Order: sequence, then structure tokens, then C-alpha cells
Amino acid sequence: MDPPCVTVQGSDCQDRQSQRTSAASSLGCPALEYLFLSICDIEDLDIFSDTLKVLILSDTIGFSFSFEHDAQVSISAPSLISLSVQECPSGARLPILKNMSSLETASVLLSEGDITTCDADGIRQFLGGLSGVRSLDFYYGDRQLEVKNNHGWCPTFNNLTNLTLDRWCMHADLYAMIVFLQNSPNLKKLTLKLNEPRYHNEVVSAVIGELEDRSFTCEQLEIVEIICSKGNELLLLGLKQFLLEESGIRPDQMRVSHQN
Repeated sequence: MDPPCVTVQGSDCQDRQSQRTSAASSLGCPALEYLFLSICDIEDLDIFSDTLKVLILSDTIGFSFSFEHDAQVSISAPSLISLSVQECPSGARLPILKNMSSLETASVLLSEGDITTCDADGIRQFLGGLSGVRSLDFYYGDRQLEVKNNHGWCPTFNNLTNLTLDRWCMHADLYAMIVFLQNSPNLKKLTLKLNEPRYHNEVVSAVIGELEDRSFTCEQLEIVEIICSKGNELLLLGLKQFLLEESGIRPDQMRVSHQN
């Protein structure tokens, strides 16, 4: 028997999510395990489910109550195993993720959404809810964020063994990539996608800052896979130089592939 599954698109979500109850009961499915939300407005600030295992937030998700009350949405799902945020939901602030102790994999694109306040503290809280995952794909495409005297925006990922990042983290002397690696002590595989940069109001999307210490220790790191798209050859050379000459990555640990 397939697990209880609900797909919600369009205004249907607005109609059925308007009460401040759990996601499962408001959708008429108390044992809900799989929920796909797309192109809808969620009229609530607190979303919780004890049974949900897979949550996908797709295109054009809005939290209207967040704008109206200048408040932060919270998502609580203690049984959640997989989270996919395919486009950043609109709201006053980034959602805060609570009770994610079962979460194993997350793929997140913070891009295209309309977040009134997107700052280092908001990213710290959001990533904090993902800090127990084993596999993380994280892509940032919002406004360029300069972090001053605060590297605490990235939590420690003690369980993380598989990390995928793309072009956003290689801006400004690889700052964000290094911060992630400094906080991923048990990483086994690192995948870096050298794709075209994203822009927000004609400015490259990135988290930038300065590091006094650029070293990191990933003693269990086995493989660094670099996927380079056309036009990023110079970035590839600089990245390889840093990893091989400054970070102690061996040539046999590195795999490079090219895409048009």
C-alpha cells in the first residue's frame, strides 16, 4: 500500500490551509506522509505534522500571514526524512525549521522568492534546522549578503557526509565554500557545480565576507567532484589551485567533468 500522499496546487492550498491546525488534519489526512505544495498561499504561521516524511515546496509558495504580521513562519515535522525547497517561499523572513531530528536529506534553493528580510541571522536559523542531515544540496540565489564579524551563519553539520554547492559559494575568494567546509568535519563527498551565477537586482547572488583562517579539516573526505559548465574555466583553475595547493586535497581525490 502506498503511503498517504497529497499534492496541492493553486488556490486549493489557500482554501484548505487557512486554519491554524496541523498540515495533516487540515488536508483531511491524519496519517499524511508525502506533501507536495506548488503555486499556493499558506495562511498560517505555524505548520506542523507528526507523520510527514517527505515535504516538497515547489514554485510560488507564499506565506501571506507572514507579510501581514511581519512574522516568521515555523515548520515542525519530527518524522520528516526528506525536504526539498525548489524555490524560496515568499514571506517576511526565511522560515524557521523546528524538530527536524529525523531529517536525512535536504535540497534547498533560496532563490526567486520575495523575502523582506534575508540576513545572516535568518540563514543561520534556517540552516540550523538542517544541521542534522547526512546529505545536503544548498543553493543561494537571493540578494548579495555581506557578513561582517560573524561567521556563525553556518552551523556545524556533524552528520553531513555528502555536500553539493554551486557558483554562489565561490564568489569573493571562496568565502562561503570554506565556511561550509570548516563546519562539515565528517564530510566524505563534496560536489561543486561551476554554473552560471545567479543575480538579484543585477548583483551577483552570494554570501561574502572575510576569513582570518582559511583552513579546514575534513579527514574523511574521499572525493571532490567538480562539474564545470562552459565559460567557467578560469574559476575552475583557481578552485583547483586552492584545493590542491592550499587544502591538501590529492589529485586522485578530484574528479572534473565539463558540461556545455
